[in-house]
Amino acid sequence: MIPVGQEVATYIDFDQFIPGQSVDTCGFAASVLNHYATEVGQPYSASVAQVAAVAAQYYTNYDGPDVPGNNNGMSLEQLGEMIVQLGNHFQNLYPLGGISDPKGAFAGWIAAGYPVIIAITEDSVYDAGIGGKPYAWNTSGYNHIITVTGMATSGNILVRDTANVGRAGPREYDLSRLVIISATVFVPSWLPRPSGATPPSSSPPSSSSQQQAAADNLWNSTNLGLDMKTGIGQSWLAHYVAGVFFGPPLTREYASVDWNGKPITQQVFQSGVANWVNSNMCLWYGLHGLVN
Repeated sequence: MIPVGQEVATYIDFDQFIPGQSVDTCGFAASVLNHYATEVGQPYSASVAQVAAVAAQYYTNYDGPDVPGNNNGMSLEQLGEMIVQLGNHFQNLYPLGGISDPKGAFAGWIAAGYPVIIAITEDSVYDAGIGGKPYAWNTSGYNHIITVTGMATSGNILVRDTANVGRAGPREYDLSRLVIISATVFVPSWLPRPSGATPPSSSPPSSSSQQQAAADNLWNSTNLGLDMKTGIGQSWLAHYVAGVFFGPPLTREYASVDWNGKPITQQVFQSGVANWVNSNMCLWYGLHGLVN
């Protein structure tokens, strides 16, 4: 569980307004900022320059030249596609039309450790830290994309806003004033992929039968019809029981070789790769290397 007042991950401050580039890159910046986020207590996994470069690359791929005269932004469909292309996953909570209970929706996902990328109207943004709008321009008619990264003790939300420049994050925004257009859960690499619009439990169920049922549901969520009784499957289950989640399998087991050319069996999962070696050992690799 993520305590109130704490962010779900480690972030850095990033200014989307880069001289000579488009000013409408908020969605691309938010996606990359979350892609490189790390578990609380771990150092952020990229530099500001890397975040800027990857965001600019994707902006150009989707919207054309990343230059000041290009005012194309990001659609909800583009957001989801980019998250997947970055190698992550997402869960749309509410498509266009607004959110009936944003506080309740955000609180559940934040408590479970998931950031939520939201599209909002710029006119509705109120930064509680400065007592007003954080933007220096006329915000009428403009939309914006930011990330909800925590719940404030006041009941507001903590956010990472790449257009709120010159102020250290996270910022506290008045949730009651926000006009929300869409909300998309970003799935961090260290958490399981959700199966719907309800936050998964932040820890495995307590009883062994509930635990096995939850593990079975996650294992079978990709509908590959795989047997969990293999060596890799049993290692996956042991990690799950211990609270280490690699997510559901994305491939079947397949033959490969290790760095020394020795034959191994591999299987790719949502948040890791399993290497079955020497017929009796399973090594797991995540985003930052060996997990075992």
